[in-house]
Amino acid sequence: MKLGLFGGRFDPFHNGHLAIVRHCLSHYYFDRIYIIPTASPTHKPTVESFDHRVAMIHEAIKALPDTEQQKIIIDERENNGKPSWTISTVTEFAAEFPNDQFVLIIGADSLLQLHTWKNVSEITRYCEILVLNRDNLPLETIQDCIRSLPDSMKDRIQLDYGFQHPGSSTAFRTRRQTNLPLSVHRYASQNNLYTTPQPPVLGITGRVGSGKSTAANLIADHFDVELIDLDVIGHELLKDNNIILQLVDQFGPSILENGIVNRKVLGTIVFSDPGSLKCLNRIMHPEIRRNVINQLANRTRPTIIVGALISELGLSSVCDEIWVIDASDSVIESAIGDKFKIRHSQMSRDQYASQGRVISNTFDSAFKQTLLDEFSRIARC
Repeated sequence: MKLGLFGGRFDPFHNGHLAIVRHCLSHYYFDRIYIIPTASPTHKPTVESFDHRVAMIHEAIKALPDTEQQKIIIDERENNGKPSWTISTVTEFAAEFPNDQFVLIIGADSLLQLHTWKNVSEITRYCEILVLNRDNLPLETIQDCIRSLPDSMKDRIQLDYGFQHPGSSTAFRTRRQTNLPLSVHRYASQNNLYTTPQPPVLGITGRVGSGKSTAANLIADHFDVELIDLDVIGHELLKDNNIILQLVDQFGPSILENGIVNRKVLGTIVFSDPGSLKCLNRIMHPEIRRNVINQLANRTRPTIIVGALISELGLSSVCDEIWVIDASDSVIESAIGDKFKIRHSQMSRDQYASQGRVISNTFDSAFKQTLLDEFSRIARC
């Protein structure tokens, strides 16, 4: 038999999760799909208890046609008091069903973190991996991530880029969306779950020189917010010894000055060669994303993530709203000069615009007031 393994926090189980299960049943002809909630996830904490999360999955599945329900099994094996390692779970399944074919179902956002999973190269000994698009990640970003994996894994990974993953658990918990099956929403309400919404997360992105950092700092000057600057995180990571060793191994010792990465030298290398830029991104992007996720887990205030790479880092799903700060090429070039040339290494203006709400930077008081008014709406200040 062909068995799908779909794990996650499911905190809560929303319409996007349900769409994944139904898509896989109809397009990949699984005999069974096992939904496997994590009890003790190693990458992100949970909000509600294991029992409540399992109950919400049961409520969601009840609404499906009998023909689909019969192919879905909610598996609670990870509720064993141990950390939830994927390698342990797939090994157990392989031992339990030695004659069956297994496919691990993950979102593209999880693919970006795959290299951090325990014994990740061993996973594809037991199963294939089906990657479904999520967060509108650029195809090239996903393909680069797959290419960076060990050769033994690449042929065992299938990408379904056409699937669009709607909604997120984060958006529900902050009460910005209610993208839940009705039965799950009812269960959560009856059991007083998620009654204290987490502070909202705003993503501010845009092309180089568009004014995204100016916008974020302006809001931070007027509201009590946590500001997460992706550029600042990247710069700090360049001081990390492990990162330095990887960069020197990739680009040579000439990037160092007194034992520290010379950003100007490194930039000259990567922004003149797309291949070198991809190598840099493979090293830096997963670490930046992990840093952001860790900061979000402990937030107590509204939070702004600012940077050009929100989509590429798979952070769209953790944002309740995304603003794309935009300005014309001529305005940007006059403001930042030669730095404008690095726009060729970024997404196009239209690609940025597709990520969220476009706010035109008019570089005047009207732009400032728009930012303050709109953030008041989001934060309910």
